[in-house]
Amino acid sequence: IAAVAGQTDQLGQMLDQFQQYKPLFVPVGALVAAVAGVNGLASSMFSREGDLIRELKALPVDVNEIVKVKFLHIETLSFIGPAFGAVALSLILGLSFVEALVVFAVGALTLTFLNILQMIIDSIKPILEWENPQRAMEQNVNVALSIPVVFGYVGGLGYLAFLLKDTISGTIMTIILTAIALVGIVVTWPVLMKRANRLFARDL
Repeated sequence: IAAVAGQTDQLGQMLDQFQQYKPLFVPVGALVAAVAGVNGLASSMFSREGDLIRELKALPVDVNEIVKVKFLHIETLSFIGPAFGAVALSLILGLSFVEALVVFAVGALTLTFLNILQMIIDSIKPILEWENPQRAMEQNVNVALSIPVVFGYVGGLGYLAFLLKDTISGTIMTIILTAIALVGIVVTWPVLMKRANRLFARDL
């Protein structure tokens, strides 16, 4: 009985220590939710086409429309990660419905920004010599290049949030994360379109 009581006390102390980081649950949870949606689709957007990209180029469709369709496809599949991540974090951390919704929304925005960055990387120099799309995702140098970008961004902001937890409230951190993601999307979207048009203008 004494041993069980001791373990219960230790568990209670651990939970109390964990609760001191409660202001970080939503902003850091949003970053975790964003990472949950990273899947290699964005960083191999054009590489997965392989030799078929020449046929895609020959279609009487505007390049911007092609990019938009691919973007929506990637976003639809990617958002499964933040959705499950928000649900899991709400169960583990005891988040309210509103907090879980914010985690999903900010995580999805952050993921969208990261996806666009990965798409830009692949549009600069896609690796087209593949026999099947799966190899384009598993053995593509662009996928490898995207890893430090994604985890550097998430890890850096997560560490910064930890350092500033006594200075900036979790609400302000969440607002800052949202602002960074929104500005990032606005700035990088035209870059993606420009790079994609340059790619399709080349002799592939």
